[in-house]
Amino acid sequence: AVLAVVTGEGTDKDSTTMWSRVKGQMEEEIFRMFGAHGFAFRPGYIPPERGVEPTSLWLKRLLPDIAFLMPRFLPLLRDKMTTSSTLGRAMVRVAKDKLAVVDGKALQILHSKEINAFMA
Repeated sequence: AVLAVVTGEGTDKDSTTMWSRVKGQMEEEIFRMFGAHGFAFRPGYIPPERGVEPTSLWLKRLLPDIAFLMPRFLPLLRDKMTTSSTLGRAMVRVAKDKLAVVDGKALQILHSKEINAFMA
């Protein structure tokens, strides 16, 4: 059996922030229970794809005002972002292969940069 979870950038079992700490503790428990077949995906920014619109009112209002900036910032964020379709394909691949190898290293924790490289 394989278990892959999405926790997010900043997850840390020793964090002073409760949500980050709880996610980190959950990852540790998954690694303990599933060993090498436990995986944690920690994406940073996931931009909306294919007409997906935010549900929060403040984000709905903000996005049109900052949309023109995105092409300028995306190259700077490349290592901190992935797409939802790339994340989904990476999770399916890990479940199928029971392994995530990036640059010759087997990983259990994949950040955006590793998720993108894994699917390249």
